[in-house]
Amino acid sequence: MGSLFNTLRPTGLTMSIDLRGKVVLITGVTHGIGEATGRLLRQLGATVYGVGRDEARGRALEREVGIVFRRVDLTRRQEVLDFIRWFEGEVGVIHALINNASRNSRYSILNTTLEEWDSMIELNLTAPFLLSQMAARLMISKGVKGKIINVAAIQAYFPLESSFPYVTTKGGLIAMTRSIHIFQSPNLTIKHREILKLEAQGCYPLDILGEKLHLRV
Repeated sequence: MGSLFNTLRPTGLTMSIDLRGKVVLITGVTHGIGEATGRLLRQLGATVYGVGRDEARGRALEREVGIVFRRVDLTRRQEVLDFIRWFEGEVGVIHALINNASRNSRYSILNTTLEEWDSMIELNLTAPFLLSQMAARLMISKGVKGKIINVAAIQAYFPLESSFPYVTTKGGLIAMTRSIHIFQSPNLTIKHREILKLEAQGCYPLDILGEKLHLRV
């Protein structure tokens, strides 16, 4: 992936970024966008906490790049709440939250079960809500001007035929992002970014801590 990602292709933009002292939490850190972002931010000096279900891969990332991994099933609300209590008590500060975790759900309106519906709502809406609430409270209490980044999907605008729960919840995530964006506190503006996964091009634009980075995964 290149040394320190100081030269960011394909934009041709060169910049020096130092994220030492910044704490970032990434969901879905063991694969895809989450893993690529975690590796990048570690190389740029950030302290990265990551959650996911693949414990073997998470432990490997701890050894390889120093990501602090916690196994959390984001479809299980109690596990999310337990993680929040741990993070608030043991870490206590956050500069960026990246709500990235998701999964495919290839069902139509006719064959979506209630179990699948509930699972996708917990993963794509409830977990991001709870983690965003935690991050906002920590940022405000510490006076941190941080970022909360939600990874949406282009399917929210251009649905596939059989992706009903996925499309619905990703559309809800976009609405939630816009709603939180208008929130203002006396000492902090919480900045949200709506990220669209551009699957056709394989390029994922990320706005992280004020720097626009483009990476291919």
